[in-house]
Amino acid sequence: MTKIKICGLKNKSDAIFASSLGVDYLGMVFVENVKRKVNFDQAQDIVDSLSKIKDSPKLVGLFADQSINYVKDIFNEFSLNYVQLCGDENFKYMNDLKLPFIKQIKISENIKFTEIYENIEKIQSINGLVSIDTYIKGYYGGSGKLINLSNAKKIIEKYNVLLAGGLNPVNIQSITQELNPWGVDVSSGVETDGVKDKDKIEDFILSVKGVKY
Repeated sequence: MTKIKICGLKNKSDAIFASSLGVDYLGMVFVENVKRKVNFDQAQDIVDSLSKIKDSPKLVGLFADQSINYVKDIFNEFSLNYVQLCGDENFKYMNDLKLPFIKQIKISENIKFTEIYENIEKIQSINGLVSIDTYIKGYYGGSGKLINLSNAKKIIEKYNVLLAGGLNPVNIQSITQELNPWGVDVSSGVETDGVKDKDKIEDFILSVKGVKY
């Protein structure tokens, strides 16, 4: 079954709702100066609400080019399960982090597959997970622009990765059926006017699970 990650959560109501539908990962953004950044009170509310749920989703904190000490402090403060690195963190940074992590790799239209494959294999060699997302200048993620599915398919055929970039309740079923990714990751695609939309969250999850047609 395809893993599901709902990202960019800012309140416990959405976290509890997504959990009730059986998602695998929930993401909170700790990157400065981005619209989906949680403050510490919001993060604590989400953590506390999930602590009361049996078999709750894994909690992921998103970071970008922030110090290792800061990332570790947040990881411990909020009892995260993973950190997701969305900036230009290099292999040494990932290796020195010594935490369970997901590394985002941004996929442009004209990528060099040999470089992408080499990066994925290095990340996986130190037990990191990989997320592939659309490359948009100035965005760490969550742009809503659909990833190049032809390029994504070549990567997914070789490696277990989280697929992100422009996924939404309308397109997700056909994409998962065609590409059969290890996991899918959505943020803006389950929002209305920049706010998480429970109807869209439900439609997305049920479509991935094959419940909704």
